[in-house]
Formats: sequence, structure tokens, C-alpha cells
Amino acid sequence: MKPFFLFSIVLIWGFQCSIAQTAPLKKWDARFGGNQDDIPFSVLQTNDGGYILGGYSHSGISGDKTQASQGGYDYWILKIDSHGVKLWDVRFGGNNDDRLYSVQQTDDGGYILGGYSNSGINGDKTQEKRGSADYWIVKIDSTGIKQWDAAFGGSGSDYFSSLGQTNDGGYILGGYSSSGISGDKTQSSQGSSDFWIVKTDANGTKQWDARFGGSDIEYLHSVQQTADGGYILSGSSYSGISGDKSQASQGGGDYWIVKTDANGIKQWDARFGGSDTEGMGCLDQTVDGGYIVGGWSYSGIGGDRTESNQGSDDYWIVKMNVDGVKQWDARFGGESFDVLNSLQQTFEGGYILGGESFSGISGDKTEPNWDVSLSTPDYWIVKTDANGVKEWDKRFGGSGRDEILALDQTADGEYIFGGRSSSGISGDKTQDCWGDDDYWIVKTESKAAGCKIPFGLLTSNIKSASATLGWKNVTGAEAYSVRYRKTGMNPWTITSSPIRSKKLTGLSANTEYEWSVKSLCNVQTGLSSDWSATQNFTTKPLRLEDDSEGEIFVEVFPNPASTTIHLQLPSTPATITVFNLLGEKVREEKVSLPAGQAGGGEITMDVSELPAGLYFVRTEEAMVGKFVKLACR
Repeated sequence: MKPFFLFSIVLIWGFQCSIAQTAPLKKWDARFGGNQDDIPFSVLQTNDGGYILGGYSHSGISGDKTQASQGGYDYWILKIDSHGVKLWDVRFGGNNDDRLYSVQQTDDGGYILGGYSNSGINGDKTQEKRGSADYWIVKIDSTGIKQWDAAFGGSGSDYFSSLGQTNDGGYILGGYSSSGISGDKTQSSQGSSDFWIVKTDANGTKQWDARFGGSDIEYLHSVQQTADGGYILSGSSYSGISGDKSQASQGGGDYWIVKTDANGIKQWDARFGGSDTEGMGCLDQTVDGGYIVGGWSYSGIGGDRTESNQGSDDYWIVKMNVDGVKQWDARFGGESFDVLNSLQQTFEGGYILGGESFSGISGDKTEPNWDVSLSTPDYWIVKTDANGVKEWDKRFGGSGRDEILALDQTADGEYIFGGRSSSGISGDKTQDCWGDDDYWIVKTESKAAGCKIPFGLLTSNIKSASATLGWKNVTGAEAYSVRYRKTGMNPWTITSSPIRSKKLTGLSANTEYEWSVKSLCNVQTGLSSDWSATQNFTTKPLRLEDDSEGEIFVEVFPNPASTTIHLQLPSTPATITVFNLLGEKVREEKVSLPAGQAGGGEITMDVSELPAGLYFVRTEEAMVGKFVKLACR
């Protein structure tokens, strides 16, 4: 039994690994837009299981947009349910261009919106602009009603990129700035453009700001609060050693990471790049306290890059430890342009990457571009394990331009992807385009969704040490996996069955068990269903009657006994087990009769250590068992 049990565990673990390496299917897609340009930069699952989408829109009232434009581009937010059905939309803006890049759900169930604004006081904006572009944040409640707004900037251009709610209920804002000391900016510029972060309280009132840069250009892409209460900043840098930058440039542009304390004071910085140009710098803090940063790279092997380029540019990710020291890097691409725009660590510790790809089947890409001319990109997703090894890739798109700009892992372990699309009904897209570009959302589901969960669970032939489990046959199932345990007691014992039933043996008497089953629809690839609901049963107490369909004859003497008992047995080898009245095993011996007693014989068992009381002696030969009552004194 033990070797089979171990094999079963290894086999099921193999199934789980295989499932993790299988690309998902599209569950549904949805398009939202008006009669002009509508481009989303944020998509995330909300507390109610639906989704919030945010970006900017040039459309008036048309298509899915219910409010007129305030001027130029406006912030445009949509709330959809778990099936992709729109619940409401809302627009915020002034008389000029206002572009939203980030939406986060807040602790109160509402949302914080962040972007940049070229507008003055008008429309939804209540503060004058400081320069040509300012950071602009808008707080709304759970139904999309504005609560307050706030703007931050200097005399130059301040372009917002990222935000997050902080542990104290306030907000951290990040972007890049060309302003000197002016307006809300308290430090002079280091170069043409610097990282600039602003910390506010829960009401949007500025608490402090900080600038980081070198002598050339820096573009901040992401800012997050870290586990220690500080902040991690990531983006692109074209500077050499200068200002706040402590490492020389590797090429034209590099990833640049800055770690600060809770007050925005720099603790360390790190640069990663190759001999050519790297851009972007999307980032996520990892469960081990380190960081993953990603973007696109033109470089070959050299500098911090350990793999050659697949095409013009590739996805490139770098894993760092908590101190910003590189642990590994990985590149993914095809024969043409592949640009990574968003990444996230997944629940099991791997990584999900999303962006746009112009490549056909080549390099790391396993599916063709929907545009056979390769002149427009598709959504391209790459899933890796915790060490950056590719597990699968997937393409979604239509005949036009389709570009992932945001992603989120959902509570079901699958993914939601959002981006811009100019495709009509074609390829993976099921709705026509409203305007030049629309929001396009794709929700995935595991391929296991087509493998049905067993039903009609029934436990029969329940005895003191065995029971038979059964269920209805599942069409397409090659086999079944069964798990069982004493109710509430870990771990599960996992075994398999090629048919729709399984006999369990070696159970404890008078004990409650629980079990469930799942379908194995493709044993080779590991395609399986989820586990069924659990079924409970209780084994019977020990009894004097035969415990099986066969019959053996056993005599125990003396009875009652004090030191030893003698058992008269047939000639076959047997297992002798002694149970107390609670069904607990107190003695077990495997015995054989001496040579020359082919017709049966007698064996002796020492019971001198057993406390006085009543016991059951079970003799089992070739799966045929018999209980005999025994008294010890």
C-alpha cells in the first residue's frame, strides 16, 4: 500500500505542475468606447468581484460613453460586473487635455484616480495649473461620484505615471518632472527630467515631495509602498553617474530603481541594462521582499543581459533581492517588436507579463499574429515560474492594433487584461470598434474549465475498516483522482482510479471520514477538473460478525487470558490485530505457521502488557477477516 500511496502523490503533483504550464482560454471579451479615441491604462478586480477600468477618452456622448467631453481628452472610468457587463461610467476633466494613467480601489470602497492635466480651473478641476502639465488626482466614491480633487506641479511639465494608497490612508504619487523649485516642487531639477514623487494625506493635502535624477533624462513608470513602509521607484534613465544616480549607464537607456525610506529619503539605487537601449520599468514587490522589474530591451548579451535578442526588441525582466542586487534576468520575444507594458507576481510565486507583439511564430512566441502582414500588434502574454522560466505564452487580438496596457490576476487564479484596440470583429474580438481606439478587456479561464467535476457522490458497503466510494461517470474523463482523510485532519491521502469507484481499505473503526474526487480528462497533459464537494461517512464499530464476504475459522484460548493467548489458525500467513473498545489498534503481528502444519496449527501471542478489559482480535488472511472477542484480566 505504501509504495502505491507515494506513487499517487507524485502523480497528482505532476498533474498540478502540468496544469500550471497550460495556457488559459478566453472566457469572455468586452469592448467599451465612443466615437473617437478611448485608451485604458488601468484594469483591476474590485472587492465585489467586478472590475474597474480607467484611462482617457476623446469621445463625446456616443457608444458606451454617457457624458460629454469637457475638452480635449478627459479621464474616463467604467465599472463592469464579473461578466464584463457595464454598470456605470463617469468622466472627469477640464477644458484642455487630462489623461488618466492609474486607478486604485481605496479602503473605503471608492477609488483614487491619477493622471496629468493641462487644464486650469474649469469643468471638474478646482485648482489652477502650475505649469504646462500637473499631476491631477480625483477621489470618487464606490458609485463614481466625485468627492474631491487635487493638483500638484511646478512651473515646467510634470507628467504623472503611478499612484497607490499608503498604510496611513494617504497616497503616494509618482511621475517625472522638468520643473525647478516652484509650485509644489521643493527641489531643483537634476537634469532635463527627473523622477518626482509626492506624498499626500487621506484628503489629498501634500505632506512632502522628493526628486531623484541624474544629469540627463529619467522617466518614472511605477511607485509602490514597500513592506518596510518606504517606497520603491522604477523607470528609465539616460544619465551616467551624476546627481542621485550612483552607477554608469550601460547603453542608451537603462532601467533605474530607487529605494527610499518612509519620508522619501533615498536609501539605494540600482541600474540594469545592456549595450543598447532598455525602456519602461514596470515593477512589483515580490513575496520574498525583493522586486521584479520589466520593460523592453534592444540589447544583446552584455552588461546585465545574459541572453541574446530574439528580434528588434524583447520583453526583459530582472529579479532583484531586497537590496536591489540582481538575482537573475530573462528575455522573451519573437522575430519582430515585442514591448512589455505590465507585469505582476502571481499567487503561486511566478510572474505574468503582458504587452504587445508584432512577431509571428518565432523565438518564444508560439501563436501567429492575427495580422499576417505583421504590421499591427496583438496582445501577447507570457507566464513564467518563480525563476523566470517560461511556462506558456498566449496571443489575443484581431485584424487591427491590440496592445495590453494593464493586467491583474483575479480571485479565481485567472487573469484580466486591458488595453487599446482598433480591431473590428475578427480573431479573438467579438464586438466591433466604436471609434479609432476602444478599451478592450479579455478575461481568461483555465482549460480545465472544460473538464467537468464529478457528481452524484455515494459511499456504500461501509464496514469497520473499509468503504466503497462511487460517483457518476464524467464524459471525457480518462481517470479520477480521489482524496480522503479523517474529517478535519490533515493531510489528505490521494489515490487514483481508472473507473468511477474506489474501495478504501485500512480504515479505522467507528471513525468519520471525508472524501472528494476530481476528473482527470487528460492524464498525459495533466488536464483535470476542480475537486468535488466533500462527502462524509462513518465506519462501523468493531463487531463479532465476519468482516468480509469470505470465511475463516479462528479459535482463541484461554479466554479470558492474563499473559498469553493461543490462536488456532488455518495454514496460510495471517495478520493478527488487537483493538480496544474505542477501535484503537493496540497490537499487530504478522504470523506464519511452522513448517509441517499444512492443515492448520497454533500460534502464541503475548498479551501480558495489555490492561485488563475487553478487546477484539482480528485475524486477516488474504483479505478475508474475522473478529473474536477477548477478555484480559
